[in-house]
Amino acid sequence: MRLRDAGISWPVVLWPLQKPITKDSGRRIMQSAAQYRALSNDPHTMARTTCREGKRPELDSRLYKWYLAVYSLGHRRIPITTALMKQAASMISARLSINGFAASNGCLRGFLKR
Repeated sequence: MRLRDAGISWPVVLWPLQKPITKDSGRRIMQSAAQYRALSNDPHTMARTTCREGKRPELDSRLYKWYLAVYSLGHRRIPITTALMKQAASMISARLSINGFAASNGCLRGFLKR
């Protein structure tokens, strides 16, 4: 749902899924997207989709845009490794003039969790 909200095309969204899904099934899922997004906030599931904002929201948003751009190329052509994401985070933080930023495993884990 998040990839479709970001404007990614259906073939790119459906291709990496483990179980084959048709475009029609995907459209039906998107029609009830609000219902699916609300499920994880249900107290019976003990899970939530909302989480705290990171210390550097601008860095997070730009790193997410970078991730979507690379992912849209297809992860078989360009594998998105942790090392690649760390390097991208370092480059983005340098462009944003963020001092004292270290693209550590913990920083990357927090970004991926958010």
